[in-house]
Amino acid sequence: MAIAAVVLYLIVLYVRPGEIIPGWEGIPFAAITQGLGLVAVSISWLMRPRSFLNQPLDLFVAGYFVAAVLSNPAWGWIGGAQYAFTLLLPAIIAYFLIRGAVRTP
Repeated sequence: MAIAAVVLYLIVLYVRPGEIIPGWEGIPFAAITQGLGLVAVSISWLMRPRSFLNQPLDLFVAGYFVAAVLSNPAWGWIGGAQYAFTLLLPAIIAYFLIRGAVRTP
């Protein structure tokens, strides 16, 4: 179920149904399928708990996110923290969705 939700999310990202059908332009398909993917991966993880955040790349991705959010206020642009947060959050969630859905190396 989690793999199917993540694949659906990736399909929506690449196909972009809002660009194909003009009447669907304002519908946030990516956000909706990302939320469904989060729910599916969470349920999958709760049913079969496994180690998470055990790969070095996981910590690098989380560290990059924290560094991007904290670096903007460090040089004086306080609004940059919110901007970096909202800009990078979908990519970080997508990474952890794929990481959480895959069970084997």
